[in-house]
Amino acid sequence: MTYQIPDIRLFHFLPFLVLGVSGLLTLILTAVPGRRVQRSLPRLTLVLLAVTALTFALTALSSVETSFGGMLRTDAVAIWFGLVLVLATALTVALAARHFRELGAQHFELYPLLLLCCLGMCLMAAAGHLIIIFIGLELMSVALYIMAAMAGRRALSSNEAALKYLLLGAFATGFTVYGMAMVYGSTGTLDLLGINTSLEASQYHAGYMRVGLALLTIGLGFKVALVPFHMWAPDVYDGSPTVVTTFMSVGPKIAGFAALWRVLVFAAEPLSTEWQPVLAVLAVVTMLVGNLAALTQTNIKRLLAFSSIAHAGYLALGVMSASQMGLQGLLYYSLLYTFLSVAAFTVVLVACGDSNDRLNIEELSGLGKRQPLAALCLAVALIAMAGIPPFSGFVGKFLLFASAVRAGQVLAAVVGILCSIISVYYYFRLIVLMYMQPAAEEKPAIQLSPWTRWVLWATLAGTIVLSWPFGTPLVTLAGLLAG
Repeated sequence: MTYQIPDIRLFHFLPFLVLGVSGLLTLILTAVPGRRVQRSLPRLTLVLLAVTALTFALTALSSVETSFGGMLRTDAVAIWFGLVLVLATALTVALAARHFRELGAQHFELYPLLLLCCLGMCLMAAAGHLIIIFIGLELMSVALYIMAAMAGRRALSSNEAALKYLLLGAFATGFTVYGMAMVYGSTGTLDLLGINTSLEASQYHAGYMRVGLALLTIGLGFKVALVPFHMWAPDVYDGSPTVVTTFMSVGPKIAGFAALWRVLVFAAEPLSTEWQPVLAVLAVVTMLVGNLAALTQTNIKRLLAFSSIAHAGYLALGVMSASQMGLQGLLYYSLLYTFLSVAAFTVVLVACGDSNDRLNIEELSGLGKRQPLAALCLAVALIAMAGIPPFSGFVGKFLLFASAVRAGQVLAAVVGILCSIISVYYYFRLIVLMYMQPAAEEKPAIQLSPWTRWVLWATLAGTIVLSWPFGTPLVTLAGLLAG
């Protein structure tokens, strides 16, 4: 038997290497005595993320897209998702830099955890092998378990959130591993391209493959909060520190859908007629449950949590369509949703703080006068989330719904449009509170730190740039990359 040494192209591995080394470097610096070193961690982390983004951009110059024997794929999809995930991490770092200091809880270990979590998510997006998806999934999950409990003694709900997220992660891991075992038993390989080749040649065990794909979908469904696998997701969002919730609402969701696309479309596309109806049902149920449950929420973080579940349903339509337009919508929506979700949770942090005893939506009353910039950012983000033209949410939803129609799932697209109409009520309810409802008692104006102001301006600018007609070049770029 001859052993063939796999192609190891370190140039394509460079973005992941930079993230891994950055995570270890910042972890070591947290133990270095001296406040000056530790207080410089946010700026250092942002610099390291900028270097990572640059290395991702440089990999796009290479015509070769695989490394390590095809286990790692730095193709256009991986680079786009990698840049979006780095952006989400950078916004979270900037938001946390001032916030934890104000609470008197430094939590410098947050920065290495964010970097390592970002590494895991980028691996999921660039996976060419089921083992890489599993490694990325676990690296991401373990970091999130720790971050969810960072409120510690100050909020027992944080410990509860971490425990629930740990249990959810254990279920997800179990389903994922059993799914991988079934797929291997069916095709004799865990390589995604090899699985695709086996399916096209009809050299697989149909029963094992169906069970394997179902289990993998369930495992990843827990991570992206698809109904009925969402279960404790609102509790985790509510109990975790708001900074962590901000990251949690974006990063794991985007990475999960990137991995789901790799598994179902990249690897199992020959069986699309079998899994498309199932994913369409999951998308429809997720959109309905997320939007209907959000209607009754009075807790602002739980309202945004159910809203996030609804957006998972919209993103699922892009995967379900298994087409170039579906992938185009998935790429574009992942970028715009990053700006929208971070903007929403940043304003929650500004208006309510991080103590989970002041999270009623009434806390937003009069915010338009107390902090005009924060109110404007939240209003624009909510209008875009509702899909009202010409904002970015409308463009993204149009691509996703159109891809569902082209895939023959007209009912799913119609339900998505109806759910977007439903969402207008609870989104505009918050806008009415900010601008038309005075606060129950006189409250002072809110002063923003430079870090928080930077995040708000960045998310507002990103939302506007992605809206029509300014976002047309990026829509075209997403279409080219999807092709």
